[in-house]
Amino acid sequence: MTVTHLADLLSPVPVEDFLVDGYGCRPFLVRGDPDRYEGLFPWSRLNTLIRERHLDWFRSTEDGVVSADAITLSRQGRIRHSPSVDRTVDGEYSIDRSRSRQLDPVRLNHELRSGSTLLVRHLDKVHEPLARLAEGLERDLDEPIMVRAFATWKAVQGFGPHCDRYDTLVMQLEGTKQWRLFGPDPLRPLMGDGDHSGMGEAETQDELVLEPGDLLYVPQGWWHEAVTVDTPCLHLTADVYQRSGVDLVNWVTRNLARHPEFRADLPPESDPVARAAHLDRLRHLALADWDDAVVDRFLADTRVNVRPQRATMSLPWSATRDVLPLGQGLMVRMINPRRLQFDQAVDPSCDTPSLVVRTQGQTIRIDAARAKLLEPLLDGDTVSVDQVAERDPSARDLLVDWLLAGHLTVTDQDDEVLRR
Repeated sequence: MTVTHLADLLSPVPVEDFLVDGYGCRPFLVRGDPDRYEGLFPWSRLNTLIRERHLDWFRSTEDGVVSADAITLSRQGRIRHSPSVDRTVDGEYSIDRSRSRQLDPVRLNHELRSGSTLLVRHLDKVHEPLARLAEGLERDLDEPIMVRAFATWKAVQGFGPHCDRYDTLVMQLEGTKQWRLFGPDPLRPLMGDGDHSGMGEAETQDELVLEPGDLLYVPQGWWHEAVTVDTPCLHLTADVYQRSGVDLVNWVTRNLARHPEFRADLPPESDPVARAAHLDRLRHLALADWDDAVVDRFLADTRVNVRPQRATMSLPWSATRDVLPLGQGLMVRMINPRRLQFDQAVDPSCDTPSLVVRTQGQTIRIDAARAKLLEPLLDGDTVSVDQVAERDPSARDLLVDWLLAGHLTVTDQDDEVLRR
């Protein structure tokens, strides 16, 4: 089964049930077939990523603290700082005769065998199936997504009771894990807040065991803890960073900077009349922006102006003269980071209807006939360059323009087979 969208994670539960009964308000559990996530993130891929990317992932400061840029080792609620999991390689025996830092598998295995949990972040940036899943969830939920992996080899708790600054979709891949849910924090944590690991006294509201194929949704700010039961244990989380009222206020504030009055210095305290008049003018301008449609404008603006979180290249084709040569079996797909925003418009020069697509801060106009041809592409499907050109040769030029503008990526047929 290919898992690329929210419906794939929730099946057989309808997406609407989750959005109404769980999303943003309470935990939501979906039991699934043990093979639901088969091939999504195998152990072999984790080993390959560690080997290929250890210089980025395993870093140490001079005092031996392991960097948390992409990997964390934790045991019983404490981040493991020492021993570090890298080592210095003597330059005399290295290829370029220089000293370098290198992953030490012996030390890392010792930490994992002793009960440390391995947490790996940003997997959606380095593993294609998880990139596709994150992109699908971003379009489904209209929010940014980061995918992480948690791996444990002993029945030891990696992280103590805590609440997160984001919603979490937990996918159990292997082993079993017992979860305790305590309830929401009265003051929901936001990105940039301090530590949220001091829960105090709280009663367990729910207790459950996740098995392979299961999905658990935990809302932002909901206190919880998890303990491995059967090992080895591997689960993924898709973290959903929802926009909040603070984000709305910050957006409105940035937009108010278009008014000269908000850029001007405040009148001095010695002139209360001028200060009162200036404040009244600022209040008037701010309230004019804070109308009934402010949330709709905020969501639309942040949707169409956001840039992709993951660097996507289309080499060798994107650097060639023809870019999308025919007869190569090339497949392309959109890489819009959110739901596309569509509008209908009429071209005054020829009085014909066209489709206006807004994404990544740009506006794309497509005539009605070509929009029908490219409808599968706009819906998120992969399409054949050869088939598009066969039906409309000029449409290939449009695909070239979109690819060079960062709206498309090339995936040849071999890549598509690997993804399945």
